[in-house]
Amino acid sequence: MKANQLRQKLHQYIDTLDEVSLDEVYKIIGEEDVAWKYSAEDITMFYQRRTSYLNGEGKNYTMDESINSIRK
Repeated sequence: MKANQLRQKLHQYIDTLDEVSLDEVYKIIGEEDVAWKYSAEDITMFYQRRTSYLNGEGKNYTMDESINSIRK
């Protein structure tokens, strides 16, 4: 599909969106800052957790264990 055709299809799609969906699409492709960016502290914590997991430290749960725990 050529770029011109893609543009037309996108325009048609956008023209049919409700207000909430339109807002979500704009957040994805728009220029405004998103509120869900991770801070440096969050990223550090993610790396620490990953390292602990790879070293076999801490408690890890299987999917079944997690689901059973939630159901209780």
